[in-house]
Amino acid sequence: MCTFYRARAVGAARRVTDQRRRRIRQMGNGTSGNEQELDYSDMRKFLLVLCRVLDTYAPDHLKLSDSFAAVIAKMDGAGPKTRSRQARQVIAILLEGTIDFTPAQVAAADAMCKAADAPLLSAVRAPFWRKVPKILARRKIRNQEEYYLVVERLNDVGPTGLAGAERELAGELVYKFEQSAEKRRKEP
Repeated sequence: MCTFYRARAVGAARRVTDQRRRRIRQMGNGTSGNEQELDYSDMRKFLLVLCRVLDTYAPDHLKLSDSFAAVIAKMDGAGPKTRSRQARQVIAILLEGTIDFTPAQVAAADAMCKAADAPLLSAVRAPFWRKVPKILARRKIRNQEEYYLVVERLNDVGPTGLAGAERELAGELVYKFEQSAEKRRKEP
């Protein structure tokens, strides 16, 4: 193998390793020393537990667990990349329901996650909420996952939501992303 192709192969392997490390940091898994990448089965377990957690605090007419089985079944039928992306997006959306949780509620949710051998809520939600300030600082939404994170933060009009200049900037970034997505759809 010539040096050029060997260097390309080594570079590709490094990129894959770097991507895996980024995903580990992004999702977390509740373990301190032994970091493992969250695969779809872990995300699936976490989603099911998160639905049960949110159901404990929701009114009867807003229970997620009953209707969520269809969503999980649809994701299960998709390809590996698609279902992982969809699972991350659904997790990001559902995590917004935990934004007002007290420390006691988070601890109870972590206990439920641990009992189900799923990633801990406290470990999964922290990286998601650290993303929005980074997106705002970068002044650009790069993909749909970031788009949905920013939109969810815009939808939060309570005291924990974005305010003032941050809200304006987030609205502007969402608008720009929607415009560029519209242009891409119209191009042949």
